[in-house]
Amino acid sequence: TVTTTPVLRGEIQESISLKAPLEGTESAEIVSRLHYEVLQLNVKEGDRVKKGQVLAVLDSDALTQEIKRAEDQLALAKVEDSETISRSAQNVELAKAQLEDKLKDQQIAYEKAVMDRDEAKRKYDNIKTLVQAGAETQEVLKEAKNTYDLAQQTVDSYTVENGKVIATEADLKNIEASQDTATASRAKNIAMLQTELNNKRKDLEECQITSPIDGTITRVNIKLGRFADETDDSKPMFLVENIDQLEMQVLVSE
Repeated sequence: TVTTTPVLRGEIQESISLKAPLEGTESAEIVSRLHYEVLQLNVKEGDRVKKGQVLAVLDSDALTQEIKRAEDQLALAKVEDSETISRSAQNVELAKAQLEDKLKDQQIAYEKAVMDRDEAKRKYDNIKTLVQAGAETQEVLKEAKNTYDLAQQTVDSYTVENGKVIATEADLKNIEASQDTATASRAKNIAMLQTELNNKRKDLEECQITSPIDGTITRVNIKLGRFADETDDSKPMFLVENIDQLEMQVLVSE
């Protein structure tokens, strides 16, 4: 007696069973750099949250006072800067008026120097002619030449354009120097105060710890009364994951 089995067409299957943790397809570790006490915890593990929802609130009383002081300091600095700019403008106008008077006096002196130079040139030319005729000595000619050269140097000492004495570079720098030398320093100070105020306002906004994504709170590593930047084992304050769609990563041998 034999046992028989009919031959049937079927499928040959081979399956592999592996283990791996299920993870959300999107996750966010929420941390804080602020050293402020946690006053409120609005969520617990397992809670579903929306993007922008407030998860925790930090103590911001001291920060609010610091912002008020920073605003007062900035306002005072701007008022002082405005007053100094006004004084600086007055100093510039005064310096310009003084320079104008100086140029008028120099113009008169320049014109006199030109006349003296021309007279010295005329005398020098006359003496040179007399020397050529043997009626005058070389000593007298040399003295006339020195007088003429000195007169020419005096004329050349003026900065002139088309017969008019003009301001020198040093004169223009003096006008610039008449402005308040602390202008740049004040502007830098105001910029620093504004930056400090902006940073404190940003800190105030960050005292409300919010979720950057929609998801579920899967970890809470902070407690009431603790500082926000001092979590358990330096872990993030909250871990938010989107667990509506899960994924797992496994290593499959060839």
